[in-house]
Amino acid sequence: MSHIESGKYRLEESEIDISEMLTAIFRLVQGRAAQAGLYLQARVAKDLPRLKADPKAFKQIVLTLLSNALKFTKAGGHIYVLPALTPEGDLSIRVVDTGIGIKDADLARITLPFERVGEALTRRQPGAGLGLTLVHALTGLHGGTLQLQSKVGVGTVATVTFPHWRLMK
Repeated sequence: MSHIESGKYRLEESEIDISEMLTAIFRLVQGRAAQAGLYLQARVAKDLPRLKADPKAFKQIVLTLLSNALKFTKAGGHIYVLPALTPEGDLSIRVVDTGIGIKDADLARITLPFERVGEALTRRQPGAGLGLTLVHALTGLHGGTLQLQSKVGVGTVATVTFPHWRLMK
């Protein structure tokens, strides 16, 4: 995080096979989801274009979003990974969960460093409060965005969007 904030972090870009990368990431967390009693599904189309991005940063972004979903979704809950092309031609990757959710008042603060809000504090979940800060920063370095929508007791949708000019047709 300090390298990003100081401007010293440099993306090491290459062409990523999005379907392949998401499938590999999905396999990494499948066991954890099963142990936690969660239903995890990835709807990854094989015909997604390639993405010019930093593979380590891309993996960190998706793993962090999935880890948060796993951490804050109770047994019996559902988590979906939904990559798609937007009508504007950008790539969006949504991680949807049926977790505890985030209060509207907390959504604006949750990407700030060391912010742990709501039940993240009361449930004594591990973490320093840097996950979404890192996702926001890494996505921004790619020219993309992070958007969070949430409702307490219903769940959260975390969407990272990479701009169309990063896609290789």
